[in-house]
Amino acid sequence: MKSAPSANVAKCLKQTILAIGFSILLGSLSLCALAHEGHVDKDALLACAEKTLKESCQYSKETEKNRVKVYSGYCQKISHNKICVRTQPIKIVMLEPLAN
Repeated sequence: MKSAPSANVAKCLKQTILAIGFSILLGSLSLCALAHEGHVDKDALLACAEKTLKESCQYSKETEKNRVKVYSGYCQKISHNKICVRTQPIKIVMLEPLAN
């Protein structure tokens, strides 16, 4: 008869440990989600400043010498911002040097 109470205590302890572990996991996942909200590309925002949602958009970033990356997509609302979300592959454009 003495084994029954210790079995209940062990079961209760196991459930408590699982509940604590689950709570820690959920807490860390919510922190990861908050960390991703802060980064917003200014060029992507400017590309949709004068456009409506779902309208096509495009912006570019200069990378290395004579190279520009062109991002194309559609204006969408993310985290209270209207932003150009890329839906097409990034195009790399080679610029010609200016002739004198």
